[in-house]
Amino acid sequence: MNMSRESQNDPREKKINILLLAVLSLFFFGLFAAFGTPIYNDSDQYIKMHVHREPVYPLFLFLLRSIIPDGYLTAASFLQSVLCIIASYRFVTYVRATFRLNLPATVITAGLVTAPYILTPLFSKYHVQMSVAVMSESLALPLYTLFIVQLHKAVSGGQLHDLICSLFLSLLLTLTRTQMIFTFILWLIAAVYVSITFRRLAWIALSIVLFLGAFVLRDVGTRAYNYVFNGRYIDSVYSHINLLANILYVTDREDIDSIEDEELKEIASELYSRADSAGYLYTYAGDRLTERVVYLEEVHDRIKYDCIEYGLRDIVEESTGIHDYIEYNRIGDGYAGDLVGILLPKVFGRWFPDALLLGLRGVVRNIAVCRLPAYIYVCVLFALCVYMTIRLFAADKRDKAALFMSIAILAVLGNSFSTALVIMCLSRYMIYGFAGFYTGMLVCYNKFSCIRK
Repeated sequence: MNMSRESQNDPREKKINILLLAVLSLFFFGLFAAFGTPIYNDSDQYIKMHVHREPVYPLFLFLLRSIIPDGYLTAASFLQSVLCIIASYRFVTYVRATFRLNLPATVITAGLVTAPYILTPLFSKYHVQMSVAVMSESLALPLYTLFIVQLHKAVSGGQLHDLICSLFLSLLLTLTRTQMIFTFILWLIAAVYVSITFRRLAWIALSIVLFLGAFVLRDVGTRAYNYVFNGRYIDSVYSHINLLANILYVTDREDIDSIEDEELKEIASELYSRADSAGYLYTYAGDRLTERVVYLEEVHDRIKYDCIEYGLRDIVEESTGIHDYIEYNRIGDGYAGDLVGILLPKVFGRWFPDALLLGLRGVVRNIAVCRLPAYIYVCVLFALCVYMTIRLFAADKRDKAALFMSIAILAVLGNSFSTALVIMCLSRYMIYGFAGFYTGMLVCYNKFSCIRK
């Protein structure tokens, strides 16, 4: 299953790369030709540069709209397809060269990196075509693919410029989708690993500074974007409402009545009443935890929009007379943040098991379809991957295959459980981990095959 280093520059290798690029181009441009420029429920908010949305994708559309006013959405889908080709080609060629894969293994890797673009339309709830959709995922998935490659290159080679490049990609990802904040944590773990194993301990302090600086840049970048395009120097006005939705779901009337602040009690009571009358609380789900979590995935958006967002809008408009969309959302999100701080300690015993099971379902959705047999399948795969990783690290603490698998595992866990804390783990939120995880299995198996020989 190995490919010698000398062969990487021979004519046959160049032909393989050209063929790979041609196949990937045919695949992604084929999707572009077949699906066009699909519009989904969230698309309008990106087009209108909505204050709820992260800045990168709306800016991407804005720049194209400034250049091609009539055909900018088609241009966006085309350029997204080009980015998918570049990212997928980079992923496959990097893995092939780094782990010296033969042609069959290279074909498998190409299949793995393109699989999310087939699986998501088939199995996700909203059937999103992630390479051409007018949604931030269309940029986030290829950027994430590049991030995984760059992060592995950084931990394998121990070069500062590779670490900085991977952090830049992480920053871009977080400015594209907030859920990608977990990549900051993953990057810091990788940076500390590099600092220790390559004996550059001074880099630990530098890594912490860069890590904190990335959070500042993300905050300033989001606020600056909203100032320029929405007239307010503010962060996303939806940061607390998402979290409050999952908390309100497991809240009882007694929790509301125990709030001491009368204004916040009145607000919480109104939101609770809306959710209760609509049947959106955990008490309407069923007795088992699994039933409760499945129902939460069904009603989370309804709680968020129908009960909390519209409820807070009505409360703010009635109490203040403010009808400006951004302003009443800003005030409402402040109330939501206050309620999170008050209610979360009261309902933690019900909220935390939900978050854990949501995260577990997210782990499954990273690498399989969320069905009962898949839980057993995923547990077996994870046990096998952890076993191979430990064995390889025991032989060499810098083993590249073990490093790739470690990054993939941490990325799956980080994305799943960080997302579960504030929202539900839909397939299109989780599919990011698919290619990395199965490719990690492939290269670890390749390494074990070499050891046995």
